[in-house]
Amino acid sequence: LWQPIEASVLQEKEERLRSRFPQCRTELALLMRCGRHLAEALSGAVEPLELIFPGGSLEEAETFYGDSIFARTANHHAAQALAAAIADLPEGRSVRILELGAGTGGLTRHLIGRLPAGRATYRFTDIGAAFVARAQQKYKDFPWMEFGVLDIENDPASQGFAPHSCDVVVAANCLHATRDMGVGELNNSYED
Repeated sequence: LWQPIEASVLQEKEERLRSRFPQCRTELALLMRCGRHLAEALSGAVEPLELIFPGGSLEEAETFYGDSIFARTANHHAAQALAAAIADLPEGRSVRILELGAGTGGLTRHLIGRLPAGRATYRFTDIGAAFVARAQQKYKDFPWMEFGVLDIENDPASQGFAPHSCDVVVAANCLHATRDMGVGELNNSYED
């Protein structure tokens, strides 16, 4: 039988976790805030995005997706995979990369350092215009980067993304923003 946890017990456990794992303070803050309001978020009484971006701030989310232990590990491996994928790029050939759901740019900053100087185009995309605008400011000194709003649930060509216009597509931590993965449709398209 489920019973609610008393606030004092929860506070004690939270403090113990923070003390034991200080390197996970961002993850714990997000977990505790979202956990405390899960029922309200599921019922619609609380806006879920407000829990992730309190007051509209991206600061904690940027730390979570870029600097947390899980993000550093995952982003490091993604950067290694990209480096391996383009390691044998022929001399003079450039690589075109499209990042879907780039959000706070946590993955972006790990990948762009692995690209061949002067031979890369990196398209930072997200469904949210605010993320794209923030990235344009953050990466304004990278002239080979392009920015755009892209809703992958709709035809990319109708949004200005030509077919076969990229060599590598990357996406991390963005499936939560997708209503329908269309797995059956993807599987059917590979049968031809």
